Amino acid sequence: MGDKIDWEAQFKAQMDEWKANFDEMTAKAREMQAEGQEKFAEQIETMRKQRDEMEKKFEEARKAQMAQWAEMKDRADKAWDEMAQKMQDFWKGFG
Repeated sequence: MGDKIDWEAQFKAQMDEWKANFDEMTAKAREMQAEGQEKFAEQIETMRKQRDEMEKKFEEARKAQMAQWAEMKDRADKAWDEMAQKMQDFWKGFG
């Protein structure tokens, strides 16, 4: 059970960090010229949707019985890894 609690805490901390990143991205998008702003805003919206889907998977894993938990955790971890890569790629492209 400790692994599940540790995983939940780590996941929540990462989600909080990404939410702060989205706020920062949105603020930067407002400062850009129109063409760049549109593209930037589209990328942010795509990542927000992915983040929302990942949060759903997290909630499913969190609520799952122990027998189902490992499978749900694997799904949420995969979504987490994909989101982390997209965030990293986004910041590389922006910087």
